[in-house]
Amino acid sequence: MDDAASSDEVVTLRDGTRVRIRPVCAEDKSILARGLAAMSPRSRYQRFFSDKPSLTGAELDYLTALDGDRHFALGAMRDAPPYDGLGIARFIRLPDDPTTAESAIAIVDAVQGRGLGLALMERLLRAAAERGISRLRNEFLAENVAFAGLMRRLAPGITFEADGPVRVAHLPVPPL
Repeated sequence: MDDAASSDEVVTLRDGTRVRIRPVCAEDKSILARGLAAMSPRSRYQRFFSDKPSLTGAELDYLTALDGDRHFALGAMRDAPPYDGLGIARFIRLPDDPTTAESAIAIVDAVQGRGLGLALMERLLRAAAERGISRLRNEFLAENVAFAGLMRRLAPGITFEADGPVRVAHLPVPPL
């Protein structure tokens, strides 16, 4: 498998900020914890559907002990000191349908709206394609118009299912 999406890459955001995107590893627990702490209560609510101010040790273990196939994540951090965590995108294959994966993304408030979400999701889609995944399923709150816009940018014409305040997007994974 050509694992281009899993490599370490530096990208420049719309405002000129240089960001390093790379696969998440077990040593990233403290970066992940600091990144969550850097998110506003509203951003945490939009990501977790509640204001989750911190992660437990077990959650940090789960979110950083990845097998790279069933559970894969890319993290973004500044490319110069301080090496703050700025965002993360992940997918987890559905056990009953290995061609579909649940995906999620979180971006710290300080860099929202600068193109990091798009950069992470484009690379996550490439990683999914490299692993034979054909669709990413994303649950998000209806109030999160920025995420809906990101989904529309990635897949023009995408539609969303509704279940109360929660929307579901089925994002097709473009073939390689």
